[in-house]
Amino acid sequence: MCRGDQYFLEKWISYYGNVLGKENLYIMLDGLDEPMPCNGEGCHIKRIQHKTLSRAKGDKYRIGLMNHLAKQLFEAGYKAVIGTDCDEFIVVDPKEKNTLATFVYKLYKAGYKTASALGIDIGQKVGQEMELDKSRPILSQRSYGVISARYTKASIKFTPERNWGSGFHRIKGHNYNIVPSLYLLHMGYACRSLLGKRCSDETRLAGGWKKHLGRRGRTIAYVTENKVRNANKVLPQARFWESILRKPYALNKPLFPFTGYVIELPHWVKQLTI
Repeated sequence: MCRGDQYFLEKWISYYGNVLGKENLYIMLDGLDEPMPCNGEGCHIKRIQHKTLSRAKGDKYRIGLMNHLAKQLFEAGYKAVIGTDCDEFIVVDPKEKNTLATFVYKLYKAGYKTASALGIDIGQKVGQEMELDKSRPILSQRSYGVISARYTKASIKFTPERNWGSGFHRIKGHNYNIVPSLYLLHMGYACRSLLGKRCSDETRLAGGWKKHLGRRGRTIAYVTENKVRNANKVLPQARFWESILRKPYALNKPLFPFTGYVIELPHWVKQLTI
């Protein structure tokens, strides 16, 4: 699902088109006035009428569309469906020596019903990293990220009976499985100027997104100001804590007990063409 994020959508198509094939990409443009992505040929793209709703109601409406689409894809013969926002990129540690498609197929064969990737929220280190040059890969310009339970999403499901909750953050009524070697890189706050444009978007403001975007914008402050930790040590710790901790009112969503843990991205992540 995409609205007003043409830059990230085109990055999304380039990445997932390469690792999964454009013929397997399904995109909903939220608004009849949304422009078609310049690299969208070969993808399944549908424009829908935009509904001006509160952030919470809008999230529920959009995830309902996504769950309906997922059921159609399972009926068409797909064994797995991956749901993401257009600024989220699921990647596999190269030590697995598997493509994303092969890795997900192995999870299916192993009997997984759902799968989550450990979330890393990529941020801009102000004063050291410049605004994004849109002609270059994002990860060649960014070196730091924040460990984020919020972006450890239940993005992958292997059965139509499991419905996503709003934003793909959980599977309703079921637990989640954080898979080793699988990561979700969230890029939405990787650039201060792009975040500023989001915060000034009238449709988002009308839907009550101002406080939400402001909270999420803390990623840039964390990356700029907080201590940088060793990724090789922190990532296994994060996977452990998020696998056993959850909030009392969200028992099927992960929780990381430490705020603002910043890591330097592993070398293999920075080599990804995103």
